[in-house]
Amino acid sequence: MRVNEKTGKEVTWENIVKGYKNDGEYVVLDAKDFEAASAKKTKTIEISDFVKEDEVSSIYYETPYYLEPDKSGTRAYELLRQALQKNSKVGVASFVMRTKENLAILKSTKDLIILNKIRFEEEIRDFKDLALPEKTDVKPAELQMAVTLINQLTGKFDILNIKILTPPSC
Repeated sequence: MRVNEKTGKEVTWENIVKGYKNDGEYVVLDAKDFEAASAKKTKTIEISDFVKEDEVSSIYYETPYYLEPDKSGTRAYELLRQALQKNSKVGVASFVMRTKENLAILKSTKDLIILNKIRFEEEIRDFKDLALPEKTDVKPAELQMAVTLINQLTGKFDILNIKILTPPSC
């Protein structure tokens, strides 16, 4: 049941609309508006830029996908894979999945290209909203002890040997 929060009365489906607030006023959208705004499905990934891999913060990364070329694209795929790897760069790209346009990072790794779906800037929560503790002074000896401990426990990343408290749910 849908209820008007101000009056407490039930709201019927014919009185419910979709819209958004713009400059203090509501703009009502109908099915035709949503259809017109839907991204058109294609089988292409459009690369707009190339950037250094370390310029892309991990906070943007969402979902990785392995890419494989169509039969006619094997040479272009291999050329892109090797060029990205040689320059330590990634491609900034966009693609459509299920009528939604997505941003992505194309990264060369080993023998393939990985497409990492990334979030749009407005999807990232501003950390200023968090209740972080005030910064406190740290004694140099405490910091040195923490750095030493981290260095002693540093090893190679091996996903198969990471210990977790609870197993992932399947």
